[in-house]
Order: sequence, then structure tokens, then C-alpha cells
Amino acid sequence: MKINIKKKIHGITMYLGEQEIETKYGTFQALTFLDLINKSNVIALIKGDIFSKTLYTRVHSSCITSETLRSQDCDCVEQLNGAIKKISESENGILFYLIQEGRGCGYIGKARACMMCQHQHDKITTFDAYNELGMNDDYRSYHNIKEILIILGIYETSEFVLLSNNPDKINGLLNLGVKIKNSESIEYQPNIFNQSYLISKKKMGHKLNDVEIKIKKNKYSVPESIELFDPYYLKNNNRYIYCASYYIPIRPVDNWILLKPEQIFKFKDLNLRQNIYNKYLFKIDDKVIEEKNIYNPYWFKVNLFYDIVNNTDIVILTHENDNKTKDTVPVVRFHSESIFNRFPLKERKYQNKYKNSILKIIENGYGIITLFHYDGKGSGLGYYILNKNKDIVEDKRDYNSIIYLLKKFLYINKIDILFSDSSYDLLKETLKINKIQIRNWIALDTDKDINGVIKRNEILKSQINEPLNLSNFKVNKNDKFLITGLGCSKYHANYFIYKFRKKYDNYIEFISIDSESLEKKLDYKLIIISQAISINNNKIIKKWNYDNLIFISSNSAKKKKIFTSIKDCPKFLYPEEIPDDTLIRIYGPVYVLKVIDHILSFETYKYDIKDKKINFNDNISNYDIYIISNSDYCQFLGNLGMRIMEGLRIKMPIIIDYYNFSHGYYQNSVNENSKTLIFSLDLSNDENKKIKKMYDNKKIIIESFNFNHIIEYELLFNNWIVNMISKYNIRQDTWFGKKEQNIIYLDEN
Repeated sequence: MKINIKKKIHGITMYLGEQEIETKYGTFQALTFLDLINKSNVIALIKGDIFSKTLYTRVHSSCITSETLRSQDCDCVEQLNGAIKKISESENGILFYLIQEGRGCGYIGKARACMMCQHQHDKITTFDAYNELGMNDDYRSYHNIKEILIILGIYETSEFVLLSNNPDKINGLLNLGVKIKNSESIEYQPNIFNQSYLISKKKMGHKLNDVEIKIKKNKYSVPESIELFDPYYLKNNNRYIYCASYYIPIRPVDNWILLKPEQIFKFKDLNLRQNIYNKYLFKIDDKVIEEKNIYNPYWFKVNLFYDIVNNTDIVILTHENDNKTKDTVPVVRFHSESIFNRFPLKERKYQNKYKNSILKIIENGYGIITLFHYDGKGSGLGYYILNKNKDIVEDKRDYNSIIYLLKKFLYINKIDILFSDSSYDLLKETLKINKIQIRNWIALDTDKDINGVIKRNEILKSQINEPLNLSNFKVNKNDKFLITGLGCSKYHANYFIYKFRKKYDNYIEFISIDSESLEKKLDYKLIIISQAISINNNKIIKKWNYDNLIFISSNSAKKKKIFTSIKDCPKFLYPEEIPDDTLIRIYGPVYVLKVIDHILSFETYKYDIKDKKINFNDNISNYDIYIISNSDYCQFLGNLGMRIMEGLRIKMPIIIDYYNFSHGYYQNSVNENSKTLIFSLDLSNDENKKIKKMYDNKKIIIESFNFNHIIEYELLFNNWIVNMISKYNIRQDTWFGKKEQNIIYLDEN
């Protein structure tokens, strides 16, 4: 229900705007206000009828460490989520979210207190640290709450059930004339990282009953000693002040627990699932964690800077674990947030990006996350509110400043970067200007395209045995043929030649689109195989008499302008692939072969691979791949190699026939510096035995298959590639080379 705001301002509080947000506890109206003095925002999350006589309410102060960074050293995020849930259940209520970090002293003050606590090995509380740093226990003010209630028109009429454990907060609101009917505690069981802090809050008067319960494991230590330092300007750049540095215990992602070497030995009998990227990382369910008392956080170091130019705090999170070696390239994420992302939203897109970034860094053993929380891609919270859920096209975030700080924490000038669609172009340009080498671009947006690939493969398997309705391929006695294709289609052309020569004696040869002999053969019939008629094909089509053109393509080719000029040419078209921006094709490579079989032999063949599958499921990026087959099949198995290369984002597999394999290729495959995966296709039992004998006592993986038709190999590898894409979240539709490839791919001259 939209809130009717008649009065836009009262005192020093001004109304900015409203938007609806979907939380996992229901729909709320989010009203944003501005404090005119300190320019901070206050958000009022409203549920139900605000004119109800009694409203459940929570006055909540922001906490970046638990609400954004997943730290476990306080209970703020549990209180925030619990209050929103309680208000939703009550049907009528308001949660006030105030940007009052660290009990109002700001994140710099809070971080310096945490640094002091860790410097003294947590023998003092944050209250003690505040006093030693010359700060008060609490700087928070609630005057905005009264003024917002007046703007909403409910200050005089409504009573409030306050969700709070803090008597000072209750008294603060009562002193402002807010009618508190009563208060309800909002308490959660402590963990080993926040128990001491919660006990100190109880000593300061908070109503907490369960904070002193006995926890099985109640001691922990940060990875290294923390040294105190006074804030200082960075060398050669006085724009930034380095303010604080300390560790936070980040909650593990999806039960992937980072074990210490001695723990791995201790739990070796549990048959835990080990992560393929990090030998210290294991998937452990909650029951085992509880029984074995395994409370290992991801320790990340907070490095907090103040940016004088933008008047903002900048957080650089760094992490290293036992998986890191001297050659490990850091995984880096440039992360921004919206204040609204701190709430328990139903759609957790940005929170999931942060979670995935954390896990990628843990797997790698070394990484950095930069957090500069500008709403609306750097345009500010107001712009974000005004545009609501519309996509913001222009990215105004200051990557140059962040990259300057990033360099302070790089051991080498090379990174693997985690990115989203919207940040790619600006990031790439800025990193290039700052001369930082990018080894890999790792996409964080994965679900959409992976599900698309899976769906298309299932549709293909269900349709592959359905009959084709195609006209005859006519061959006259004196016809001469040329055939061409690019990419996978080059290997399809080889298959066409192979099948054609089994049936006809006519002349046929493969020709490249830029062949110098083209001009002499314009009276030949030209067969073009292309899954969607790429623009490069225009180079050869323009030279031809359209009467002599023959096309084998998908129905999507009908959409191309070129088909309007060649309406009368023979065309053999197969079903269109589900339209998307995915790199790997699923239908095309298989259907082209089926079309060729149909038009050259009119065979009806039932393809079946139900009982066979590829068992290999390790991290493929660590392997060299060899596909060994007979010399006939090797002519057109390059199509499989290209799909493996494109789909799994690795180098092209080596495709070689049985006899040539022993001439140098075998020697290279047993190189001690690499792992080898061999696919043996269509070889005899005797040939397979000899290959296995060559690798006796060597750690080489060999998978052998014998099918009756090339399409069955295609379907087998489709299943495997799709499963690998899904298992390892290998992003398809934002392959970072797609834009650059268009320099040539879209060239028709």
C-alpha cells in the first residue's frame, strides 16, 4: 500500500521517496528520509496500516560488518532480520533503519575500537576500547524518529511495541514523547565470536538472558597479531587516510568449511566431500559441525580508508589461507552495495554475488574484495530511489581510486577478476589504464545461462529421433561442388564430403572463404554450412551466382537479411536453437550432422546413449585433453573439440588418429607438469589395450567409447559438457572475448 505523504519535511528531517521492496517475510514500503545536518539517510520499512492504534517497531542502527560482510562478531543482522519477521507477523508496524554505525561513532571509530581489542588479544571490550580512544559509549540520537512520525501523521495517535533489549533506547524515545506501550526482547543464542561482546552489553544494562550459556568451544584466535597505528595519509597520495585494520570472522558459505591440516587428519574417517580447488576446504553438514565442534570462520582482514574527496569510507578486505603458494594469482572483486541490500530481500542477487566472491577467494587461497558502497552505480541513494527498479545505464563509480588502494595489497601485478555484466567495460578500461594484468575474467552471474544450456540439451535429446521434413538434395551428372564452413561448420563440411563421396562420383572439395582460387570456380555449386549464416560468409556469397548456392543452416538464418536476396536457393534448415546470448551451441552441431545424413542417404537412424556416460568430473582447467580415434573420424571430431573449448573455457583439445598419436603426442601427454585426460573413440579393444599399456603406472585418465554413429558421440559429449558447466558454474553468456571477437566476426569485407 502506497503511503500518502502530505508533509515532506519537519525539523531537520526531509522525505526523499518511496519504493516497494519484497523481503522473504513479505512486502514492505520503504520510505527514505534525509537528516539535513549530517546528510545521513533514515529508512522506514512499513508493513500494513500505519494508522493502526498499536504498531510493532524496531529502531535499528546500521552494521556494515554483519549485514554486508557476513561477520559473526555481533548479533546485529540477526536482530534486523528477526525484527522484520516479527513486524510482518504482527501485520502492522515500522522498522526504522538509521545509519549510525558503531553506536553512532561511525565505522572509523568502531573499526579503531576493534583494532584495539584485537591488539590486546580481546582482553578488553569495545566499551573499554571506546573509553581508551576518548569516545563515549554511545553517540546515537533518535530525533529523526520523532520527526518521521510527525511527517507520517501518527506521532500523536499511535502506540508502539518496541523490539529492543536496550533500556537507553527505550528511555531516549520516551524522552522525545514517543508513546511506548511496552517493549519485547529480541535475543538470539550467542556464538563463540560474539559471546564476549554480548556479555559486555548485558553488563551495560541490556536485557539479555541467554548470553552466558556454555558454548562447547569458547576460545579462538585471529590469524596474526594486530598492531595499533594512528591514522596516516598514504605515501604520495594525501587523498586517502589509512584509519584501521583488524580481522573479522566471516560466516562460511554453503557449509564449505576451511579446515586446518591437523583437523583434516582428525576427521579423515568422516569421508567428507573435499573441494576440488582447495584441499583444505570441505563440505560439512550442520550436524557434523555441531558434533565435532567445528567452528572455523573465514578470517578476512578489514583495511579501512577514508576518502577525503568523496567523504566516504572505503573497505579493502584481504584473505590468505594455506592453499596459497608463491605463484597464486589473487582473485579480486570490486563490490558495491545498496543500503536496501542489507535487508532480507526475497531476491538476493547482490548478496549472492558477495557470497560467491567470498567462496571463490577461499577456494583460491588468496584474494581481495574492495567495497565502496555507492547506491545507483555511484549516482547516490537518491538517484536509486527515483529510478526504483529500472536499470541504471551509466556507471559513475570511481574505479581509479579503488584500484590505487588495491595495488597496496597486491604481491604481483596480475589478478583474476570477478565481474558482473554491468561492470565489465568500465573495469576493463580502468584496469588497462592502471597497467594491471588480467589473467582471467570470472563471471558471477551464472544461473540464467546455465539453466538455459541444460534446458536446450534436454529438448535436443527429446527431439533428435524425430523425422526431418526436407526436400531432396539434387545432384546432376556434371555438377561440381565446393563446400565451405567456419568454426564447427568446417568439420561438418568434412563430414558432408565424407558421406557425399560414398554415394556420388562428382567432384567436391572444401574451399576457404578467402581462397585465391575462388574466381576460377564461380560456375561450381557452392554448399555453405553455417549454424546461423555468419556475416563472414557474405565475403564468399557476394561473389557467387545465387542459382548455384546451397545452404545448410538453422531456421534462425531466416531472420538474416541475406536470405531476402537468395529466396530461391535450395535450403536445408533444422530447428532453431532457443534464442539466447550463450557461447556454446547445443542443437546446431548435432542437427547439421542429422541433416547431412538425411539428404545424402535418407536413412532413419535411432540414436541411443542411455547406458553410457563420461565419468570424469574433475576441474577440467587443470588438464590437457587428447581425443584419439580412427583417421576417418578425426576429420570431423574437431566439432567436439571446439564445443569443449567454448563450453568449458579451456584450450582446444588435441584430436589425433591412433597411429599418429605415438609420434610426439604421447611423449607430450606424459609431461610431469600437466595432467592428461584421454578420450578413446571408435577404437578396437586391441587398440585400447595398447594405449592403456603405454600409460601403465602413470596417472592418466582414459575413457573409451564405441558407438555406431558420430551423432551418438555428439550427444554423449553434450551431456558431459552441460554437466560440467552446471557443476562448476562456467558462465557462458558473458564470455569476456565476445566483444573483441566481433572485430573479425562481424567483418564481411
